[in-house]
Amino acid sequence: MNLSQAEPNDRIVLDFSCVEMISSSFADELIAKLAEELGKRAFFQRYELRAMNPTVDAIVQTTLWDRLK
Repeated sequence: MNLSQAEPNDRIVLDFSCVEMISSSFADELIAKLAEELGKRAFFQRYELRAMNPTVDAIVQTTLWDRLK
């Protein structure tokens, strides 16, 4: 959040290229809470989730769905 505020015009990349697994609680705390706070549209305009393997992507998508439904 600090980086986002310090550089308000820059897009922030969250690169998961070396991440094989994450917990749903990690996805909730890192991504879903931020998406909830900013709004889903604003979150995806500002943040890019890059290079997630299918498992990590599924966990993130499920966590986002649960929080933002």
